[in-house]
Amino acid sequence: GTAGKGIDFAVNSTENVSSASNVGKVLMDFEEGEFSPAITGESGSSSGLSATRKGYYTRIGDIVHVTIFIQNSSWTSGPSGTAYIGLPFTVKANFSSAGTLGYVNNFTKTPQRINAFQNTAKLYLFKYNTSSVADNSGFTNLDGSEVNSNSEIYAQVTYRVA
Repeated sequence: GTAGKGIDFAVNSTENVSSASNVGKVLMDFEEGEFSPAITGESGSSSGLSATRKGYYTRIGDIVHVTIFIQNSSWTSGPSGTAYIGLPFTVKANFSSAGTLGYVNNFTKTPQRINAFQNTAKLYLFKYNTSSVADNSGFTNLDGSEVNSNSEIYAQVTYRVA
């Protein structure tokens, strides 16, 4: 039978193209779904959090595209330590990915950059730590204490899964 064997694209092979590499011709995974993302801290999560949280993902093979919307409305206490947003799948080893911030509002320090790091299911938030941003040395991790009870973020990232 063909159940669980994926879609075979071998007929559409590019073997006659000298620069192409046919590592895989069978699509083994396609999935769409939703999850509830939250801004968390490495040293502790928020407690008493009330928020609108929406996360959507599409997985095709080992590539996942995620869109995130978080709108905090209140909490008893905020996150502590390095701030991150949980992802639905673990990022593949040696394949960290940068994402895009579409909108941020009401942070003590405004996030300027996001990265999905290898071997984690975490999307880390970064801020400028100097006035010089000519290279990556101008960035540092956003701390959970710099996220406010009414912070909002729209973000997206595409990454390879483990």
